[in-house]
Amino acid sequence: MASMPAPAGFSTERWQRVIDGAGGFIDQWAGKAAASGWGDLDLFGCDDTAPDRRFDCMGLLLLLERMEIVAIDPAGADLRSLIGGIPQRYRRKPLPAHTVRLWDLATADPIQRRDRR
Repeated sequence: MASMPAPAGFSTERWQRVIDGAGGFIDQWAGKAAASGWGDLDLFGCDDTAPDRRFDCMGLLLLLERMEIVAIDPAGADLRSLIGGIPQRYRRKPLPAHTVRLWDLATADPIQRRDRR
């Protein structure tokens, strides 16, 4: 994912924040997330045609911008804003059928991306 160019709609700066957030997540929370049943789409999900705008398809990592994880469990993740320390709860939910993994955006054809789910 780190070698992937920024998907359509993502500024270079926003994409770098996603990459940095993913790295931090993998270092600190990946094991706990896996043990709690989190899958690829739960973490790295995005809409196959509007990955930067369809929040209903975004997995946790795309929503971490300027947030940090403080706890994770099967039902969701507790977050804290990096500015002001405001707590929030991300609740895991089923994602729409057209949700794909972020790295699947490298495939040009949306039909092929959906088939990879």
